[in-house]
Amino acid sequence: MNSTTSNPITKLEDIVARKNELKQQILKQKTTISSSSQTLFKPANLYITIFQNLMNGLKVFDNVLLGYGVFNTVRKLFRKR
Repeated sequence: MNSTTSNPITKLEDIVARKNELKQQILKQKTTISSSSQTLFKPANLYITIFQNLMNGLKVFDNVLLGYGVFNTVRKLFRKR
């Protein structure tokens, strides 16, 4: 037989050791993937707060205009003729 070829018969301890090594590698890759995906899909907090402040300002402006329109309509109804 050729001495450079690997022995096809492996010991049970070698198989268990290799299995444990692969489990460790898989666990390490899972944690890396989960941390990468969390940072990748995390929203930019600065833009969200700026957008929320802008939307709140627009809501206030819209309500002021609505109130002004309602006030003028009520005033026109009760105006002396």
